[in-house]
Amino acid sequence: MTIFTENVSDRLRLLPALSLFALVGLPLLLTPANGYAEDSGSWQYGWIVEPSDAEQLIAKNDLTILDARSKENYESGHITDAIHVAWDTFTPHEASERGKLLDAKALRKKLTETGVDFEHPVLVVGQPPDGWGEAGRIVWMLRTLGHPAAALIDGGHSALVQAGLDTSTSEPQPEGAEVRIEETTEWLATRREVASAIEDKDWVLLDTRERREYEGAIPYGESRGGHIPGAAHLHYRDLMNSNGRILPDTEIKRLLQERGIGPSTPVIAYCTGGVRSAWVTVVLTELGYEVKNYAGSTWEWAEYPPETHPLEQSD
Repeated sequence: MTIFTENVSDRLRLLPALSLFALVGLPLLLTPANGYAEDSGSWQYGWIVEPSDAEQLIAKNDLTILDARSKENYESGHITDAIHVAWDTFTPHEASERGKLLDAKALRKKLTETGVDFEHPVLVVGQPPDGWGEAGRIVWMLRTLGHPAAALIDGGHSALVQAGLDTSTSEPQPEGAEVRIEETTEWLATRREVASAIEDKDWVLLDTRERREYEGAIPYGESRGGHIPGAAHLHYRDLMNSNGRILPDTEIKRLLQERGIGPSTPVIAYCTGGVRSAWVTVVLTELGYEVKNYAGSTWEWAEYPPETHPLEQSD
């Protein structure tokens, strides 16, 4: 920015204006319109984006939209330019490995094929209250793999349609993507950590399945039924209303407090294969809780001997 002046007095009169530009104008020039500064990795939104904010981001900015609903729902109509993604694309299918993440090489290949770019924000669309919280699983996975700007849309596809976004039945072709995996364990719990949490009363284990599963039913292929000893129960759908919108913060905190989970209580969430619990992990992380998702969940836990990996059933 070059400013020509006639004399010293003119230059002095410009100093206040230049100072104001430095404080206000320069930061605006340096901050991209999408709220994501690539140089610093900053993202002005959290793990959850409101439909109104999503509408503005989708309309104006360079990002990726992933649709985590069923293929049938996707093909019947999706947000324009949204790419279909299935959570189980990124997990092994062996009985003892289901729910856990693939190795880094395999994940990099599949994410590249999907068109997920780690240099641009990713918004993930689900179909709450239906489904299993698949959008949360995708967001949790991307964050765990080091993506700094992945978020789910509160209310999912229906909320975006209601907000007036265009839909399409055309499937976009994913473009080449920059995938740089830097995995973190901040939101990922292992089987050994879960076993330790049974004895460590500082942690709360949170079972996010249906009540019948918590009590011992095995409708989704677990080898054994029941809940991990000491686990509190909170079905993931209890954190949303009938329209699939996430409950107000105060209501969620009340539900958690009733289960012995305060603002500083560390939590390990689990379900059957780490999908519903991943959605809960996203919601609780957004609220500032320390929470990890046990990706293998009861699919993995139940494969081990009951003597070392007990499950309790309710009468």
